[in-house]
Amino acid sequence: MTFPFLAFDSLALEMSRGERVALLAESAAELARLSDLITGQLVPSPGAQRLAGTEIGALPPWRRAIGLVSPRFPLLHRLDLAANLALPLRARSLDRATCAARVNHLLALTRLDSAARRQPRALSAEETFRALLARALAPEPSLLLLETPFDGLEPAARRRADSLLGTLLPALNITTLLLTTEREDALRFGGRIAILADGRVVQIADPATLFDRPAHPRVAVGFGGANALPGQVQDIVDDIARVRLRDGAEAEGIASPGLMPDAPCLLCVRPDRIAPHFGPALFTEDGEHLLAATLQETLHMGDHIRLRFRLADGSDLVVSRPPLQSQRPPRPGARAQLAWPAAQAVAFPMPREL
Repeated sequence: MTFPFLAFDSLALEMSRGERVALLAESAAELARLSDLITGQLVPSPGAQRLAGTEIGALPPWRRAIGLVSPRFPLLHRLDLAANLALPLRARSLDRATCAARVNHLLALTRLDSAARRQPRALSAEETFRALLARALAPEPSLLLLETPFDGLEPAARRRADSLLGTLLPALNITTLLLTTEREDALRFGGRIAILADGRVVQIADPATLFDRPAHPRVAVGFGGANALPGQVQDIVDDIARVRLRDGAEAEGIASPGLMPDAPCLLCVRPDRIAPHFGPALFTEDGEHLLAATLQETLHMGDHIRLRFRLADGSDLVVSRPPLQSQRPPRPGARAQLAWPAAQAVAFPMPREL
């Protein structure tokens, strides 16, 4: 499926039948607009819009074979749950018996059998999510569109919602697109992740590729949580860029496409790829680079220790290390040297804005 909308810088997203893709963006408003364009609530700029091989650009929303789960489109309060689920079926002119059988099937699928005659106001937040999912699945759509579907759910309810989707979607073999602003939701969704920035998809890949080989600074920083260090490219040898940072120190990283010698750049390195050394200064061998830093803060985050360092130019750099019961974390003010393998950092041409 491809949805190129000129209003979103010719956004194109291709998906295979039965695939799950999460589209991650910083702005919920941007995701809502994209949802409206896909479903036909808004008229897009000229461009091909295809769903399962069918041109849908001129079709009204109710003829697009898209099931939408969105808090912006709640259940009708004047109808009970079963009647809400029957609405999209009645729109297809199905007979009463077929509608009733389909509604009962949907209630069973989403574990809402006992809630059929309840009013929407009587449903919990978790039951409301499942009801919206059942309504979206009612007409057997070609695409299931989940627009920030977990908003308002408590952590335990989110986990149960993830489990339900993880069971239902493969069983139904339905193509599903999740629109979210939450990285954790995108990761738990279990498929490829597309990163939306400035109205375009800057990278779509599996999570490991996004973390280890980001194609854009917004992916490295916004998705991967990388430190972003401005600098100047000194040279590029065998795809490894040597960068002079603002404090005069040198560091290395993989040269991204378009990076040129003597040009300003942004060196991105994830906190868990940085090794801190406390104690006497180390002597470096050829090709090794160490950054002098001073520890500012130590936070125990449960599964890792978060260390915030101050570099010589006054900028901060975050390091994360596994907690070790046998070691006490150093105190703020401790001097350290920081290092990482060149293959664990990426140098990008300096973006206009991050």
